[in-house]
Amino acid sequence: MNKLLKKAILAHQKLNITSAKFLYEKILSLEPKNHTALHNLGIIHMTTDKQDIGLPLLQQALHLQPNNEIYLLSYFDALIMRDEIELVSNIFIGMHKNKTDSKLLEILN
Repeated sequence: MNKLLKKAILAHQKLNITSAKFLYEKILSLEPKNHTALHNLGIIHMTTDKQDIGLPLLQQALHLQPNNEIYLLSYFDALIMRDEIELVSNIFIGMHKNKTDSKLLEILN
């Protein structure tokens, strides 16, 4: 699996989006909870105007890795792209109230 993920990330970095998308989907067919593949495939969909597909993938990745600040920023960015500013605000307030340990909160405060 590691080899396949590295190949997908390399294709993604080289902007071979079709190949990267195919490889991430293959990884997810074998390992549906692979947070890296979920996140990166979500990013691809968000940047190719398939936000309805991308947002849930980003949300799943964040759910699997709730302390991953890159995933959190990607999720916030995706929500902002969809003009869901109030939801971002509510999540941020909830994180603050729950005293979530996050460097992101430190930066934004």
